[in-house]
Amino acid sequence: MATAEAPLWRLIGGGFSLACLAGEAGLALLILKTRRGFEPAIGVGGCFIGGVGVVFQTLPLLLI
Repeated sequence: MATAEAPLWRLIGGGFSLACLAGEAGLALLILKTRRGFEPAIGVGGCFIGGVGVVFQTLPLLLI
């Protein structure tokens, strides 16, 4: 039975985290291109906080 420390699961988790970060970056760029005023700052800030959360959840994969 494979465990969470198996290299394959770590690779899958890392790839999924990279896909999530790419989605966050794409959403931030979309917000910046389509909005004007103060609203983009709030949206991009939310994307940044979401990205920090993704990195925080991925750290255990890198530290094992």
